Parts: sequence; structure tokens; C-alpha cells
Amino acid sequence: LRIFSPEDEALVFQCVVALMLRHGMNQYFGDRFPKLRLTSLQFDILVEAFFPNTLAPTFDHFNLSAEFYATQWFLTLFCYSLPFGHVVKIWDH
Repeated sequence: LRIFSPEDEALVFQCVVALMLRHGMNQYFGDRFPKLRLTSLQFDILVEAFFPNTLAPTFDHFNLSAEFYATQWFLTLFCYSLPFGHVVKIWDH
């Protein structure tokens, strides 16, 4: 991950525009959060697929969906819930 300097303001702006428009981040913040709801549903399906005998039954037992625990991850792109070094690795991947 490249740390931007004040001289790179135009490049930073282009990156934000790309995230919001090309990659659909603006849909996370629309009326009733349409993409956030879809992403949460997809994450629930992934939990069921990859953890069918451990997490999935526990989450089902407590009626817990990704909307309860993963919303902040998706809306902040993991900035507030992971150490910076891990965030850099996720973003660079």
C-alpha cells in the first residue's frame, strides 16, 4: 500500500472515485443499504459453506446473521476492526 503525500491529492481522489463508482461502494450507502444487505447475505452463505459444522450451526442457534457482526467490516473496508498491517495486506491483495 502506498502512503500518499499531499502532492498526490489528485491520485487519491481518483482512487476514492474508483472505489465508490467502479467498485460499487456508493451502493453500500444508498437508500436501505442495498449492497450492504446483499454482501451480508453472501457472507452468511460463505459461513455456511466453509464452516458447516462449527460456526454456521452456532449462528443459526442464536439467529445471528452477518448484519449483526460484519456491517462495520464492510462499511469501513476493515479499517476500524483490524490492525493497520492487516488492512494493508487485504487492500493490496
